[in-house]
Amino acid sequence: MTDWTSKTQPLSVQPANNIRFYILMFATVIGTLLVILLNPGTVDGQFNPLFEEGGFIEGLSPMGYVFCVLLIIAHGGFRFAFTRALPLVVVLLAMTLRELNFHVLFTSMSIEKLDFYTSPAVPLHQKVIAFLVIALVAAAVLLLIVRHGRVFLAGLWKLDPVSLGTALAIGEILLSKSIDGINNRLADIGYFMSDETTNMFAKVEETAELGISLYAIIAILAYFGSARDDMGESR
Repeated sequence: MTDWTSKTQPLSVQPANNIRFYILMFATVIGTLLVILLNPGTVDGQFNPLFEEGGFIEGLSPMGYVFCVLLIIAHGGFRFAFTRALPLVVVLLAMTLRELNFHVLFTSMSIEKLDFYTSPAVPLHQKVIAFLVIALVAAAVLLLIVRHGRVFLAGLWKLDPVSLGTALAIGEILLSKSIDGINNRLADIGYFMSDETTNMFAKVEETAELGISLYAIIAILAYFGSARDDMGESR
């Protein structure tokens, strides 16, 4: 197995080798668009079960995150995965649990809501555990930004496939979060969407969430495919 902790690995991939990753990203863009456009919002008068909570599309997302972790372990080894890549692994596992609804599974409300921490109805031990979990994930994200932010931006400027895949995954996160519950937010200001529009936004949201893991997979494949030595500035 390649020693990814070594400092002697090549720092960049040859341009010709990038093409397969660009093709994968382009195919993912087209594929996700086709999933949205070719599948109706309703089936027999009900919201298309393909996009429902717990449906096929949503079920693929956590599988994608787990596959990302397995890719890191398979290509970099356990030592690399749980040392240099540990912040990324923490984020990927957190996103896996988020897709499996662990943020509401053991509590009366989502641990992502401020009300969870201010409500007297929530036991103190739940608040403490939830806060520690959120703090751990936040620390992992911050560490990723500090360690790799400059490298990411420099690579994005050069259309490096690792940075580009990461940017697309981040874009899907922002897209899915921006339209999550948008019908309720608009209703609060007096604008009510039609059922057709609501279903379209729901389709886009679920497909975007799947796109996050797909682009992450491509970015990880590109990272190891380019034989970089670690996930930091020494790439």
